[in-house]
Amino acid sequence: MVRSFTMETLNSRQEVSAQLRCLQVQVAAVEQQDCSPQVTNLHTVCDRVLRACVRRLGDSPLPDDLPGNIAELAQHAVRGFLLAKCCQTPLYLEKILYNLVRSLFQNLELDAAVSLFQELLAGLLRWRPICLTNVQLKSDYDMLIKCSHSLLWKAAAQIDLRPQALAVRAEALKCLVLSEYSGRKVNGGEKLTAVLPPLVMQSLAAVLKFKEDLKGLSSAELNTLESVLFFPLRQMVVSQLDMPISQQRFLQFHLLLQQAKLVAMVGPAKVKPVTAVQLRENLTKLAAEGPLLLAVDICCAFLDISSAEPELQKVPTFSPLASRLKSLDCSNDVSVLESCEILLITLELLMYSQVHDEMFWKAGFSAKNICGLYKFLQVYMDFVQREPAKSLSLGRSEDYLGLVVMLVDLQLPHLMLTQSDAVDKVLDIAQAAVESFGTILAAQNGDDAKRQAFSAGAVAFNLSRGLLQQGLYLQALRFGRLACKQAESAFVLVPDKSRVLRYITLYVELCRKAGCYREGLQAVADGCWILRDDLQCLLPTLLALWGKVKVDGVMQGNMELQLLTVADFLSHREPKRDLLVTVLQAELRHCKAQRGDTAQERYNIICDLLELCPEGSSQPLDRVHHLLEFTQLLCYCDFSSQTDCTTLDCLEEVMSLLESLQEENVEGLDPGHVVDLKAIAHLWLYIVHVEDAAAKAGKKDAVQEKVPVLELDNVNDLNAEEKQNEDPQLHSNLSFLPTNEAENLDLALELWRDVLSVIELKTLYCPSTTLLSLQILAQLFRLIGKPLHALRACQLVERLAEVMGNLQTSVMANCQAATLLLELQVPSYAQLFVDKAEAELQLATEAGEDLTLLQETLRLTQSYWLLSTGQMELGCQCLQQLLAELSLHRPSKACYVLKAKAWMLASFYLQLPPSRLDTLNRQSLLQQVPTGESSALGLAVAAHRLLVGVVSLLLGPCYLRLQPADLLDADANTPKASVFLPQGDSLMMKWSLLSELLWVTCHVTTLQDMHGNNLEAMGFCQEALKLASKLQLSRRCAFLLVTKAGLEAQKGYFEDCSLDLCRLASFVNANDVDTDLQSSHVSDVELERRQSEPDCSFLEQITCEEQSTSTESSWLRPTEGLSMEDVCLILEEAWALVAHDPPYLPYRLICQLLALGKGDENPWTTAWLINESIAIALRHRAVSNVQRKLQLIAKKKLEMKESAVDSVTSQIGSLRIADESAVDDLRKTCEVIGFQAGLQGLTGAVEAFRNGVNCLFADVAVCTLAAVNIHPEEISCAGGICQALLLTRLERGCAPVNICLHPGSEQVGLASIMRDFDAILREQQVVNELTERQAWWQGRRALDARLENLMAKLENDVLGCWMGLLLPPCKDSSLRNALFHEAEALRVVLTKAGGQVPRAELLQAVLAGSSHLVSHQLQVLTKTLAPAEARPSFQCALVAAVTRLRKLDMASQNPRGSVVLILDKHLHRLPWESIPILRESSITRMPCLSFLLATSAQASTPGTVLNTGVNPQKAYYVLNPQANLPSTESTFRQWFESMDGWEGAIGKLPNQQLLQLALSTKDLYIYAGHGAGARLLGVQELPRLSCRAPCLLFGCSSAALTARGSLEPSGIALSYMMAGCPCVLGNLWDVTDRDIDRYTEQLLRGWLSSAGRKSLPEYLSLARTAPKLPFLTGAAPIIYGLPIHCL
Repeated sequence: MVRSFTMETLNSRQEVSAQLRCLQVQVAAVEQQDCSPQVTNLHTVCDRVLRACVRRLGDSPLPDDLPGNIAELAQHAVRGFLLAKCCQTPLYLEKILYNLVRSLFQNLELDAAVSLFQELLAGLLRWRPICLTNVQLKSDYDMLIKCSHSLLWKAAAQIDLRPQALAVRAEALKCLVLSEYSGRKVNGGEKLTAVLPPLVMQSLAAVLKFKEDLKGLSSAELNTLESVLFFPLRQMVVSQLDMPISQQRFLQFHLLLQQAKLVAMVGPAKVKPVTAVQLRENLTKLAAEGPLLLAVDICCAFLDISSAEPELQKVPTFSPLASRLKSLDCSNDVSVLESCEILLITLELLMYSQVHDEMFWKAGFSAKNICGLYKFLQVYMDFVQREPAKSLSLGRSEDYLGLVVMLVDLQLPHLMLTQSDAVDKVLDIAQAAVESFGTILAAQNGDDAKRQAFSAGAVAFNLSRGLLQQGLYLQALRFGRLACKQAESAFVLVPDKSRVLRYITLYVELCRKAGCYREGLQAVADGCWILRDDLQCLLPTLLALWGKVKVDGVMQGNMELQLLTVADFLSHREPKRDLLVTVLQAELRHCKAQRGDTAQERYNIICDLLELCPEGSSQPLDRVHHLLEFTQLLCYCDFSSQTDCTTLDCLEEVMSLLESLQEENVEGLDPGHVVDLKAIAHLWLYIVHVEDAAAKAGKKDAVQEKVPVLELDNVNDLNAEEKQNEDPQLHSNLSFLPTNEAENLDLALELWRDVLSVIELKTLYCPSTTLLSLQILAQLFRLIGKPLHALRACQLVERLAEVMGNLQTSVMANCQAATLLLELQVPSYAQLFVDKAEAELQLATEAGEDLTLLQETLRLTQSYWLLSTGQMELGCQCLQQLLAELSLHRPSKACYVLKAKAWMLASFYLQLPPSRLDTLNRQSLLQQVPTGESSALGLAVAAHRLLVGVVSLLLGPCYLRLQPADLLDADANTPKASVFLPQGDSLMMKWSLLSELLWVTCHVTTLQDMHGNNLEAMGFCQEALKLASKLQLSRRCAFLLVTKAGLEAQKGYFEDCSLDLCRLASFVNANDVDTDLQSSHVSDVELERRQSEPDCSFLEQITCEEQSTSTESSWLRPTEGLSMEDVCLILEEAWALVAHDPPYLPYRLICQLLALGKGDENPWTTAWLINESIAIALRHRAVSNVQRKLQLIAKKKLEMKESAVDSVTSQIGSLRIADESAVDDLRKTCEVIGFQAGLQGLTGAVEAFRNGVNCLFADVAVCTLAAVNIHPEEISCAGGICQALLLTRLERGCAPVNICLHPGSEQVGLASIMRDFDAILREQQVVNELTERQAWWQGRRALDARLENLMAKLENDVLGCWMGLLLPPCKDSSLRNALFHEAEALRVVLTKAGGQVPRAELLQAVLAGSSHLVSHQLQVLTKTLAPAEARPSFQCALVAAVTRLRKLDMASQNPRGSVVLILDKHLHRLPWESIPILRESSITRMPCLSFLLATSAQASTPGTVLNTGVNPQKAYYVLNPQANLPSTESTFRQWFESMDGWEGAIGKLPNQQLLQLALSTKDLYIYAGHGAGARLLGVQELPRLSCRAPCLLFGCSSAALTARGSLEPSGIALSYMMAGCPCVLGNLWDVTDRDIDRYTEQLLRGWLSSAGRKSLPEYLSLARTAPKLPFLTGAAPIIYGLPIHCL
């Protein structure tokens, strides 16, 4: 009973399984019993099942397991259908099978699909005879075969597993064979060639279709292909074709060849011996003789090459094969060609894959065999060309000519080693192969020609690269030239620009290597010609090659190449004018973008361009543009030997042309282009005049510049430092640009504002040129001091750059605009530009551009803005990040400039008080700045130094006329100098850099002035003034003249001040300049009072008590309405604002007034304030000097690593640098001398001061004297008075003693004494001019007596009863105890009286000098210390105490220690050491307490003279170096020369380096000549030395300090102290040679022979009696430093 069957019964796996079981039962029944009804039923069931399966598989989606079950059911249904044998309809089942196979492939049932397809293929074979005789059936038959082939081929492409894909394609290939012979019959007499080629061609095509998938097949997979593809294919073809046996064998032979070709395509070295043997045997069986035998031999050669076993691999000898191939008649034998191609394919794959070892190639391909291969190829190609129809290589046969070239390239290294004589022959063969290859390709047309257009050039290109790697440059050049020749022909067919560019690049490189520079230039020009249709984008690359060839050629001496342009090499091709202009303009842009000097090339290019655009040409604007380029070139380069044209001539023609074009209104010319070029012309009119003036100034400086000569005839060195900075030609060199010339910039700006009112690129002649010109304009406006004009120019730059899509320039313009607004103190507007720059930078970053420098520029601007808006912490962190990033940059000019700007900004941050910039941020910022810099001034100077280096790098070292000392100070960060090249961005950078340098120089001048460093400030001011004058910057010059006048007024040089102001007034009147310059003119009186002091209006309310001496808690008495606490609070707030980086004058005044206000309330605070008010400017200088030493150490270490130096220089350098301990000492010195108080706070500073005092030497007292006035300048004025004299005494372990002396009715007055002292020194100069001996001596003795009386007055009338405070500490313990007890007794008396009780330290200090007090002074002391009611009893007790102490003092030797005097600027001139009470004491001086503490640290350093003492045998002397002191020389010559171990110079100038070395290594330096010998050492070099030796300077005024105007004193002695000298002996005023010689001799003989019994200051006091004039000469010598002993 037949079970009903529908598609619905296949909805699940269970239903399918049930149907399968039922079907299996029916099939089994039919197989056992062939019953007709059962057969019929089975046929019907199977037909329904198959149709249902087709429909069900066509549905989607299906459950995952259902398609497999349906496939199994379909397979059984097919089996049953065929078993029934009831179907007589042709192709009925096959069509159903086709649909089933398609559905199964779609459902990825691969095995079932292949199985059913095999049933389909069997059915096709069964029905083939019937279908071939019926037209209708044949059509269905053919369609079914083609669809089946297409179905399987596409299905195979989607199969991931390669073996399955190959099996499917093998089945598809069988369909292809059936399709080929579906309608053919082979006659017995038909030629084999009529039958064979279509089959072979189709089979080959089938193989080639999946060639890529066959790569990398294993040997096992090759065997699989034999079983599933080739063997069935051969069997099927032979069984289905009706042909003779011989033809069948021949066909099988060719199928074997196809198999061999497939093996070759799979890859070399994969043919297993078994496969090779099988193929060899099959081929041999089918080949009898003649051509087939040759084909077999060739295939055997292929099998030998492709063997997977190394021992079986061998290369055939090609010459015999070529001979046999040539001798045989192969007209009907495609097999020979096929075998040749198989061999060549294998060889090609071998060369590409390189799987064989090196020995295979070395042994197999000698030069002879390469020649044989070429011969073989020639025969093969000749045969192919004669019989093109026989070629089976599908048009690839000519490619094999490239094999020879590839093989030569491969074997070249081996041939060079083993057969070098055959290299040229092999290369000739390769060249012939390439040429033949090219000839064949040239004859082709159509798609083949396009496909292989570059084939010949490619093999030549590859061989040339190989030869290049082997260093065979000339041989490589042959093939590079050939490759480019082939490429030029191929480019016509296939315009492959990148390939042509690669060929030309290699060709040019080979020309450079081979020294064929002209040929290389010609190659670039040919490239321009070949690529002329799309040249714009490729020109930069081609011109880069052009530039390299030119540079190499010129470096090799081919200077004529500089004269050549691209146009010269294109002339023979007769190019069009537009092409020449395009190329020349691009070449000009390329030259301008180069770093090297391309002036000559630019000149030649511009000349060519001007020839192409002559006068009256139809392109007037082009000529204008070229003339402007010519102007730029002539402005900076001298071509006077080549042309008579000048920059003004060019600009005159430009302006004339533009004016005529505007008047004529020429049709076709864009008015915007004319205005644009006119603006550029005005810009360059200004630049040309400025550069011309700068050039004239430079020539004038060069003429005036002389080698510096030492002025050795001066009596003293009082003005040595000042003369070092003098520029006598400064005023004579001042010049200014005429007003009409300066207006050109304003005209240019207005023209651009008009033309860019609505920005459209088409309105500009050359937008890139306009953009650069606007950038230059902005920098020029900033340079000349017009910030608002510069801001407008920046806005134009930003808008134009934005339209052009130049985001980088737009960002930079916004940053510049923001900076200008910040300088104008408008941060709210600056924020708009900062935000816009940030947004544009984000867009540019997203575009993937490298914007590191721009990001850092923006970060700098943001930090500046944050500073201006009070966001200090954020701004400081931003700046720290910037400095950290800059330290990682590769050196470049832009990076150096940005680093200098960052340092300047860091300087601004460091100027902030601690209340606005905390210590943590300050220290973090200092970690990112140059080594050693720790102050705002130091950073500003470092930025200036760096900018000077960049200027030298960009413009040449002569531009700023640097002095040798300046070059010596070059920072390690400073770049090396070169020559200015006006090209690329250099023009804009020049003006930007000069503007920045001028601004920084002015700022440094202000800081130096604020710190009291007038000489340094004047030096920077003069430098800026020279630069501003050189650049004709009227506004800047006016400002700097006012600044210079103020500096002159500070020194009291009012004549020089008036001279500066008069020059400024004459300039203002002559040029009718803006009112802002006129307002800069100030009167002498205003400049005289310009002291940079704070607002001290509240101080006017403070009055000093008119009493002789005050011991109250406060030494000031405020007026009504203002308490002392309020005054002190205001002063403390002012102190906190400036203490971290104090301006010298306000800081001194604040400290002194605070000391007056606090009085003796807190002795430590008052003592610190008094000492802090002294030598502020000197401390600033010392800190800068130490920082410079640290920088020199770092620089010297770097230099010593890089190169060796001269021995003496090396010694100096090493001694300057010393070791790491010396670096630590310098850093500690910087901390001690520097201004740490501002960071510590007042309390912390006083505590540090207390700790420092407790570190002083025992038996040493430090006495500080300071003259105080609310208006300090009044002290220096004639008749001025000192409102208070503050005196502080410091000893280790004791509290300070502070007193305030008020010169009044009971005192002569300090001012009077100072006037008398100055009068004595002036009269001495007059007396010294006397020629009459007796009058000369009488005058000098009178002066000596006056000076003695003046010292007594100084002691009695100024110090009075307080003179004992200056005495050295007492070493006698009994006397010290007595002083203690007497002081306590006096305190008891005062305590009983109920009055204010002085401190014990004050009473002990007073009683220490009681033996020198007279009754009047005791009465003053009583009046000062005791209240009125206690005075009688106190005076009695005081007189009794003084009497007892005098007796005790007379009974004991009373040994005493030493005193260190610290004198302020008003008191240092007086010889305090010679007042009666101190004349026999050990007295030295120090500039300030910080210097004392820093020098004291040397005593604990092993090896220093303070630690070990002076070795008298390690001395260096300079005696009479000017050779004009014969008496001095005769006195000491024999003595000095006889001293053991002494070295020196007598009667001549010593070597400066040896002298510096002596100061660093010797234990003693003696100078006996004029002055202090500063010029011998170098005034600027002296402070930077590391001085070990004590210096005894016996010249005139060798220890004198000069206090000019309101400035602090300066002098050479301080330079020695800054150099680290432990002790400097010198004279306070000018002395006569014979008298000072007496002093010198007694001092030296006594001290050098003392063996340490007494110190140098003690012998100094003893020797004062040696001269005939004990005061006028004997009082002059003093000592700066600490007491030292002689061993």
